[in-house]
Amino acid sequence: MKVCMKNFKRWSCLALSLAACSGAVAQASLNSLTVNGDPFPASLYEQRLQAVLARGQSDTPQLREALLQDVINRQLLLKEAQRRGVDKDAAFLKQLATVRDDLLVEWLLQKQSDPAAVSASELKSEYDRQVQSLGPAADLKEYQLRLVMLSDRESASRLLQDLSKGVSFDKLAREKSKDASREQGGLVGWVLPQNIVPAIAGVMANLPKGATSVAPVETPAGWAVMRVDDIRPYKIPSFEESRERLLPAVVLLKRTELVDGLRKSAVIQAMPGAQPGLGGK
Repeated sequence: MKVCMKNFKRWSCLALSLAACSGAVAQASLNSLTVNGDPFPASLYEQRLQAVLARGQSDTPQLREALLQDVINRQLLLKEAQRRGVDKDAAFLKQLATVRDDLLVEWLLQKQSDPAAVSASELKSEYDRQVQSLGPAADLKEYQLRLVMLSDRESASRLLQDLSKGVSFDKLAREKSKDASREQGGLVGWVLPQNIVPAIAGVMANLPKGATSVAPVETPAGWAVMRVDDIRPYKIPSFEESRERLLPAVVLLKRTELVDGLRKSAVIQAMPGAQPGLGGK
């Protein structure tokens, strides 16, 4: 029995050692793999694997095998396209140039506004700007808004009539609204007037708690009927509490500043003899 236990421990240790180095062995195998004599694109495989894992999928042998076969298929199709001369097709080259240009533009914007490069001072500057845009803190109120968005004024007017007959706002919102809030019975949540469409904000700010708008409100998204469920004073969050929300705003600001700066220094004019086109007179 002692001998058996001794062998079992030895084989267990060997199994653990093999498992520990299996990743390195698999990677070495991929680097030595060829497809019709061409090197297997191991770096592409690894890139795709990491992207899938980042989306939350479990790292399993089945997943790795599926990715391996997918990359092999890609390699075979790529070579077949080249053999047939698809890569020299005029329409393909034109589309390729467009895709390349779009990718180049997006790459520039990413480098300009890399979230990892955003400094604490830039976040603080955006925080101060947003706080200042809100106005005096003592006057700030936020509203718990409920909303039904419809395509035309007539439908919104009929909905107001249904409300006056006692049909619940929740029911009408779920059945008729085209806004995403329909799933919550029209409940948008707590909002500041400064952060929503001016047409809605102007009516909302003049409604008392529990009141519904007396007429449909025209907005860029359609005709709105709204109700204010509650009102409370708004407490401005601290800088530390706002950090996560500020980062996307700073990233967008840096992108906008780059484009605005290029537009200001650009010379945009019609070519001599050109016919008026878009924006022309």
